[in-house]
Amino acid sequence: MYKIKENFNLLKNIENYTHYSTSEIKRYEIEMGIDKVYSTIRMNKPPSNFTKNILQNIMGGKYGKMAYTYKIITNENYKLAISYDKNLDKNIINISFYDATEIYGNKPDYRALTACVISSHILNRMYNKSVNIHQELAGPIISFMSTLFLSIFGKQYGLIGAFSNRIPLLKYLTGCYVLASFFGLQNTTLFETAKQYANVDFRQNIDELQHYDFSNILDFIKAISESKTMHGFSAHEFTHKIYRFLGIHFLAALEDFGRFMALMTVADLPGNSFVPFSLKKYNQKEYQKIIKTCSKLFTL
Repeated sequence: MYKIKENFNLLKNIENYTHYSTSEIKRYEIEMGIDKVYSTIRMNKPPSNFTKNILQNIMGGKYGKMAYTYKIITNENYKLAISYDKNLDKNIINISFYDATEIYGNKPDYRALTACVISSHILNRMYNKSVNIHQELAGPIISFMSTLFLSIFGKQYGLIGAFSNRIPLLKYLTGCYVLASFFGLQNTTLFETAKQYANVDFRQNIDELQHYDFSNILDFIKAISESKTMHGFSAHEFTHKIYRFLGIHFLAALEDFGRFMALMTVADLPGNSFVPFSLKKYNQKEYQKIIKTCSKLFTL
């Protein structure tokens, strides 16, 4: 069974899943917000990929009352565009992320609103575990993430060069993180399972790895540094560069599987403002495998 995180470790003081009370949400809520969102989307060209069906199912009522399980808010203190609120059982779309206080004309952009409607719906389904995800998806995610980390950090730490022999170690540790953080594997099976995804025999280092909590991204980063895979690697550097290259939503997605799947579902939508459209360049093959899985899972 996959794992969902309640809190972030890198994004301090930002709730992953919000906890508004009925009275509190009224301070931020936009009147008739979801009607305005749907009206804006309908006046423009629909998505051309599989997300078109997801959007039609939401707005067209396939999920019953799901079409109106949204709260459109403007809260500058919440730094993310979407969330799922456990207290209210509502999908949250926070348009203050787009420097907007009202939905008017094409602000926020209809493509951004489309991505928010779809991704917050996916986040809801992931949090409530209404979708069956098999561990076999771990393989493409591990390959995609390890290639992305190599592309962003590898040159600085010599992995693209003198220390290229450490690349399998990076993939192995990435495997440990994905399996523990996203799929909930414990140390008793984690280290052996991670070997399936990296061409490395880490058995002599198992004792050293036991004291890391690979479900925590801070321990994952620490393991990369202390194993000398990328010696001196820090959480500050990781956060800064991922934020600069890929934005706050991808940084959040690296910590929470629900957000990862929500983001990847809309990653191919141009102009969605969640993540650069260039994300696929890091590993086109594995990226497409993940997108294909999202298509199968969420268009049902």
